[in-house]
Amino acid sequence: RRAAHGRAAHRHPGGGRRCREGGGPQRRLARSPRLTCRNFTRSPHGTDKMRQFLGRPVSQDVAAYLDAQRVPLETSIQEAINHVLEQQPPDAVQEVALRLLKGREQNVLAAVKCDSIGDAEQLRVIIHHAQRIISESRSALRASLPRGTAKERSRYLETLADCLGPKPKGKTWEDEWESLRCESHRISPGKDVDPSWSDAQLLEYVRTHNTVQAFQSRFRQGSVDTLMRREWPEEAARTYAMLSVCSGPIARALQERDACYAASTYALCQSLWDGRRTEEPPPPMLYRHLQGKMGLTEIDPGWSELTIPDIHGFCGLVSNGITPGDCDPLNFGVGGYMRRFQRGTDPPEYIVENSDIVGFISSASDELGAHSAVLTYTDYTGAFPPKTLFRLQRIIPPGEWMAPNGVYPLQRLLVVTATYMPPRCNNTRGGGTEVNGKMCARVTTLSYGSRADYIRGLNDVIAQPVLTMEQECGRQMEWQDQKGVRYSLQREWAYINGPAEPKEGCTAGTRDARNRGKLPSDFQAQTNAFIRERSADATTRHCVVLDPSRMEMNLEEVLAIRLYSGPAYQPINEFLRQVSRLSGAFREELIHHPGLTFSATVGHLCSGIRKLSAITSEEEATRPLFRGVRGELPHEFWHPDEQGIVCAVDMAFMSTSKNRSTPLGYMGEGKNVLWELEPVQESDGGLHIGADISALSQFEAEEEMYSHTESNPVARNRTM
Repeated sequence: RRAAHGRAAHRHPGGGRRCREGGGPQRRLARSPRLTCRNFTRSPHGTDKMRQFLGRPVSQDVAAYLDAQRVPLETSIQEAINHVLEQQPPDAVQEVALRLLKGREQNVLAAVKCDSIGDAEQLRVIIHHAQRIISESRSALRASLPRGTAKERSRYLETLADCLGPKPKGKTWEDEWESLRCESHRISPGKDVDPSWSDAQLLEYVRTHNTVQAFQSRFRQGSVDTLMRREWPEEAARTYAMLSVCSGPIARALQERDACYAASTYALCQSLWDGRRTEEPPPPMLYRHLQGKMGLTEIDPGWSELTIPDIHGFCGLVSNGITPGDCDPLNFGVGGYMRRFQRGTDPPEYIVENSDIVGFISSASDELGAHSAVLTYTDYTGAFPPKTLFRLQRIIPPGEWMAPNGVYPLQRLLVVTATYMPPRCNNTRGGGTEVNGKMCARVTTLSYGSRADYIRGLNDVIAQPVLTMEQECGRQMEWQDQKGVRYSLQREWAYINGPAEPKEGCTAGTRDARNRGKLPSDFQAQTNAFIRERSADATTRHCVVLDPSRMEMNLEEVLAIRLYSGPAYQPINEFLRQVSRLSGAFREELIHHPGLTFSATVGHLCSGIRKLSAITSEEEATRPLFRGVRGELPHEFWHPDEQGIVCAVDMAFMSTSKNRSTPLGYMGEGKNVLWELEPVQESDGGLHIGADISALSQFEAEEEMYSHTESNPVARNRTM
């Protein structure tokens, strides 16, 4: 109507709306009366409005119900609406629903506590709805939180049996050839293959033109002969020459843990291992372009994130396909790596790929695995098998490195090292699933996990915690130590957030003997000053290489280490050990259970330990550590697993001491075990040292060293 009469509405500086008509006087527009539940139900025409709302006449029963419920209904809705009008959230309807739900929750809890709800069926309904609310809230929370990624470099320790199951019996790679060639043509169609062909047409083409015999005779016999002249065993030469052209499908299946090409994958890895010449020195640096036609990213998309650090500062990947490289002088120019292309008997062409170049460093094998490329057709060409761990060591800018032919390519050189394990196909362990019988289970004398537990890690535990550390430690939780002393999680949390107070007679000795009056901020400042001092000395930077902006400890990490160094280590470690026993939905449920989880606390602990490990000196890194365990090792412990490793994985944080007598004090009567650990510097495969937390510990005299969760001690010898 205002528009029809030429009125113009505008915002008054005071916040109200005024309307001006021509040059006449201004007046404030009258507000509409507030619409509330009270207006609706107490209106003289309330019954008529209710009839309109419901679309049917209102019976006396409905009117009586409305009259009985009107007051609580009006009160709850009015409070929710007033809250929304005051806060003005983006989604008003959702906020009203949450406020009503919160009020209902309080009413239900009050009713349950005073036993006014005695019907078991009502309680089951309440539990069912509460569980649904919790589940949906978790999903919404995870969707709203950033998910840090860890690249799981320990996956190189997986055997093929871990990924694909046992080696197929009575089946060879030739039995999988047709499927391999069909999928290879789907990935990269040959010149005689129409990409629009159906699966049946493609299979018919392979059966007609790409049989094993025909393909070898037409395309690969020369490669087989070359490998045999280089002293490869005949079967290994034939297997590698044929299957190396099917790397794409094999990598895809291995990534997805699809056993459709299991026989081929086993055979390919074995052929590369058999082709190694261990008596010769490692080959020189080999090269391959990162992106582009036949680049590394075509073999495994994980190469595209080579230079991106994960949440732990690690740059690298575990590749699922064959990784080739060469140092042929003809393959380099000022523009970068030049890919060789030859059609039939025509002279070869060299096509420049505008891409970063990866340089592969080879070195001698050691106890952690093999680190050298396997030379293939010439002394200039080589390859690494599937499940090889590649770690970025340094990046050399364009024009500052010399290629094998003496030119300085205008592309970055990404230098990596490699680690891989020998292929093993033990069909009795690792690959299968051993199920405990109902009346007979395996003996577990000590609560240690296997190599598989170490590989799995705890990334799913710490990635997206449902509570903060403060909320986790604010729950009502009590426990007692081995001497019967009882503790409260709330009291332990309150203590570490306040000033430190010495206390004698504790189970672990005197608490905070030299820390009287120190606040968390004091511990943080003291620790970060030490980190800055140590990080300036390059000789200590042999371990975890972190971004300088992330090297210092934040307050949450300080509090987490302080908390764990006291009695609270018990519930935290118990949570981790219980999680390690589960998988699938059961594991996820425990990780995100609001009454049991310690995910946030564990995440801060892991981060703090890594930062302290990064400044460990070489002398500290190689000093023996000790840990005591009550109980005895079973005879089965000394049997090597399918990788030939005798190991025990501690499923929780492994506290050790530089003082041999400290763990002896924790041992009880009967048989006990004393671990003597020999730390070493970090390798491509992981960290092998702990962190000295004495400056933060509540019990400094223990000379305590922390190792990361799921530490993996490898047995060397035993003293009886």
